[in-house]
Amino acid sequence: MYNSSQMLIEAKRNKEVGCIIGHFFLCYYALFHAMQSLLFLNPNLDSEKVLDLSHNEVKKYFEDFYCKGNNSIMPPEIIDIFVVLKEYRELYSYTMPFNNPQNVMIEMEHLEYYITLCFQLLSLKSFIIYKIEPGTIAFDNNVKEYFENCCYKRDPISQKLIRDEADKYFWWQFEEYGADFFPYALGIEADMDEYGGYDSHILEELGFKECGTIRINAFRFVYSVIH
Repeated sequence: MYNSSQMLIEAKRNKEVGCIIGHFFLCYYALFHAMQSLLFLNPNLDSEKVLDLSHNEVKKYFEDFYCKGNNSIMPPEIIDIFVVLKEYRELYSYTMPFNNPQNVMIEMEHLEYYITLCFQLLSLKSFIIYKIEPGTIAFDNNVKEYFENCCYKRDPISQKLIRDEADKYFWWQFEEYGADFFPYALGIEADMDEYGGYDSHILEELGFKECGTIRINAFRFVYSVIH
C-alpha cells in the first residue's frame, strides 16, 4: 500500500517537473501495487506466490476475484485503466516516441480514485482478518523464513539479504513478545514511526532532497483514504 502511494505521489511530482517517462512508469506501478496488495490478503491465494505472479496474472486474478458479475465489489473499469497504463508504460520503456501522441494521456483523478478503492478494500479485509483470527502469533523460524522469502531480495553479487533497517527492531519485538495481525487503520501510527524513519539523513547526503516530503505526502494519502 505504501509502495503504491509513494509511486502515485512521485508520478505527480514527475509530471510537475516534466519527467514524462518516469510519470508513465510510476502511474502504472502505483495501480499495479495497489491491485497486487489485495491479492496478498486473498485467502484463496498463497501470498508467497503472489510476488511471483506475472503482470497479466495479477490482472487476471484481480478481475476474477473483484470485478466479475453485476454486483462486483470493484468497478470493471479498473481493469481498463490497468491495461491502458501498462501499454503506456511499455511504450515509453521500449519504443519511446520522439513526440508524445495526443491520445496518450492519464487522468490523474481517475487513477487516484481507483487506487483509493483498492486501499479502502484492503483496509476492510485487514479488519475482517483481525476479527476472524485475533490473538498473538508466537515467534517461529518458519514465520521468519516465510517473511524473508516474501519481503526481501538478495544482493546479486554477495547473495546476502537486502534488509530494511526497521526490521531489526521488528524481529527483536517479535522474538520477545510475539506479534498480532493489526488492521491497517489501527496500526498506522506505528507505520508512521517506521516509514522513512531510518534513512532520511542517508538519502539527503545522496542528493534525494525531496524524499522526506514525498514520503510524508504518501503517508498522508494513505491516512486520508483509510481513516
